[in-house]
Amino acid sequence: MTRDEIVLALRCCAEGECHGCTIYNDKQSCQERVLGAAADLIENQQRHIEALMQANDSLKDAIARRDKQLEDMNQGMAQLAKAVAVKEENSVEDTGLTPEEVSALIKDWSDLRTIVGEYGGIDRLRELAEADKDERCVVLPCKVGDTVWITGSVRRLYSEKVRTFFCGDPSYSRGVADNGVKMIRTTGCDIPIHEFGKTVFLTREEAEKALEAMVDG
Repeated sequence: MTRDEIVLALRCCAEGECHGCTIYNDKQSCQERVLGAAADLIENQQRHIEALMQANDSLKDAIARRDKQLEDMNQGMAQLAKAVAVKEENSVEDTGLTPEEVSALIKDWSDLRTIVGEYGGIDRLRELAEADKDERCVVLPCKVGDTVWITGSVRRLYSEKVRTFFCGDPSYSRGVADNGVKMIRTTGCDIPIHEFGKTVFLTREEAEKALEAMVDG
């Protein structure tokens, strides 16, 4: 029984109007069926609520960790700002840095704090760094729906829409057949990602310049 069917049946039972009930058979059996279904529904909803509460708690913990990391970074920036604010010669000698070097360091910290905040905190950046180290992270040169411009010996210049990305053998003769080749699937052909900037471009202007260079070469 669906949730709406259970609610309707319970209301019919409460009002004593069995003829409007969609599951009416005989009073005894249908009441047992409705009560059992209602109990199951309540249990399922309770489990769903508990799962949502756990997910909410996990999200709160993640936000708290990120905020603590940002707070620590802010404190570090405040200490650096204090050092650069004092322009006396002895304070510069104490730090071992010139005021310009300290200012540059503060800017680096500020940029890093912005990046950490925008990309989900230090834990998320660490996860991405580890994926990149293990060669599990790929920076795509375009996104699904983009138009790419392709140069070739037969069709000198044409465009296709990007459909998806995958790893595997090229469908055509572009590139070397290898299961590890990172591919872009377009509406007309499959293209190895390493062809970007060589025979595949994001703009017509770039593709035309490449063709001109081929002719001149």
